Amino acid sequence: MRNKITVIVPFYNEEATIKKTINKLLSQTLSPNKIIFINSNSTDKTDKIIKKYNNKKFEIYSLKTQYPSDSKNLGVQLANTELIAFMDCDLDFPNDWLEKSFLLLKNKQLDIVLGTCQLRGFNTFDKATVINTYGYNKITPCIPGTLTKKKVFEKIGYFDQARSFYDVLWKEKLLKSNIKFLINYDLKLTYFSFNYASSF
Repeated sequence: MRNKITVIVPFYNEEATIKKTINKLLSQTLSPNKIIFINSNSTDKTDKIIKKYNNKKFEIYSLKTQYPSDSKNLGVQLANTELIAFMDCDLDFPNDWLEKSFLLLKNKQLDIVLGTCQLRGFNTFDKATVINTYGYNKITPCIPGTLTKKKVFEKIGYFDQARSFYDVLWKEKLLKSNIKFLINYDLKLTYFSFNYASSF
């Protein structure tokens, strides 16, 4: 099984969760060739924690931006593998995420397998925010958990520069294209803590 996959992980002040993310990525049943971490203006020690692993698969880049879409776009540009996967910090995902996504992509001859996220909220405020956006406990297609061929970005373009909603706009472009994709509803990413925020 060829597994030329680069995983892109943007981060902003994730020193409390980065170890969980890294350990889950390193325990994947299908190991990625490379993991690119994009530091999006962090002020904590996340980058130092990543460097302590001293793993040859890891690459860390810094980008002065307020937009997570910029970090993902930079990761896509830096990746030199045919396949790209996205993951965010603070998300819980299974150890066979990459393997199952790769097999779906290969066996069904797809260009992209979209991940999904199940939002529940962590406290009353967080739950109320979830209810008023995507909907409580609703399973929504998302960029984290997605495995895609790099050529998809060459065909429909990169993410728009934005703090939020850029993923929705990109998925709209995907729907209008002739790119073969599937939404993997068996993969339900969940947050370890707050989905949006603890308070105003």
